[in-house]
Amino acid sequence: MRELHELVKKSHLRDQAAGKAQNKLAQPQNRWQRFVRYVWDKKRG
Repeated sequence: MRELHELVKKSHLRDQAAGKAQNKLAQPQNRWQRFVRYVWDKKRG
């Protein structure tokens, strides 16, 4: 569970670093939704 938390933190930092230009294109999505989708995809994949 701890490493999952680390992954989420890293991906969040990466998203921030990716700049706000992308955010204007994509629908704003809160971190929780992204996290759930990530875990869901892992399970299905």
